[in-house]
Amino acid sequence: VQLLSEEAGRKTGLLSYSPLAGAERLVEEMTPPAMGRESTDWKSAVLDLAERIEGDYQEKVGRFAKGINVWGNSTTVGFDVALGRGRSGPIWGRHTRYAERRGFFGLFGPRVEIRDLADVEREFRAEIDTWLAEHERKASQAHPPTSAT
Repeated sequence: VQLLSEEAGRKTGLLSYSPLAGAERLVEEMTPPAMGRESTDWKSAVLDLAERIEGDYQEKVGRFAKGINVWGNSTTVGFDVALGRGRSGPIWGRHTRYAERRGFFGLFGPRVEIRDLADVEREFRAEIDTWLAEHERKASQAHPPTSAT
């Protein structure tokens, strides 16, 4: 770690020392690394994804389960299908990482997307469609159509 004067820190954007604050103050440069891209409006992107998936699948999934819930944060997004009919019960779902922090232990620093949310949405939709097809197949085998005689 290199400590620079306040003026040099402003020029380089790296680390600086502020004698006026009475303690060392580290100011990290928030420039994203060469690979990946920084995304700042992750909340609206995750909410849009959740609204699209829940809107398209809530009724379809509701025939076989309690419902579907899409959730996410600044680095991870996922979906859960509540299989039980009550307040608790088994859950089927998936989550995936679409961004990461490139700082200390991956907890701090700039947030950089490593996967496009559109690709994640396509994968989730394919998995949900497969799950729905399997449950529709099982339901049709359990209740075969009756012929009118």
